[in-house]
Amino acid sequence: ESGMKGQVEEAEAEHARMRRQIDATLTGETEPPKHKVERTHTFLTKLGGAPACTPIGPDEIEYTLVTQLSRDRMWMMHHHCQRWGLSNPISLVVYTDETAEQITDELAQLGCNRDYLAVQTLGTSAYAPHEYPVNVMRNMALREVRTSH
Repeated sequence: ESGMKGQVEEAEAEHARMRRQIDATLTGETEPPKHKVERTHTFLTKLGGAPACTPIGPDEIEYTLVTQLSRDRMWMMHHHCQRWGLSNPISLVVYTDETAEQITDELAQLGCNRDYLAVQTLGTSAYAPHEYPVNVMRNMALREVRTSH
């Protein structure tokens, strides 16, 4: 118990010193710092089940546009395809009860290149009317990425 009390007193004294330093800074008074606080943080950079990453060169970097949308936003894909480029891959999930083939056909009519589309659909009947499973759809689209980025 006395060890804990000592730690509390030390922390309170440290807090008071820091408060005085902040007050001095705010009022324009200069007070040299009496100590330096250093903190070390450990970050986990490798996960057991994560795939290995190998270094790649700039000429090996390719991108896929990943998106999800509801059926009523399909018209926007014309603009996305034009801006992204017709020879760059797009992975998308549409929240609809239509088939992926139907959606792909419509996207082709909107000017998207079907050869560079990875289209999936997620049926609306699996969710309540007020739900929009954005995370599920994002993850579905990410799983279809075949480029480095």
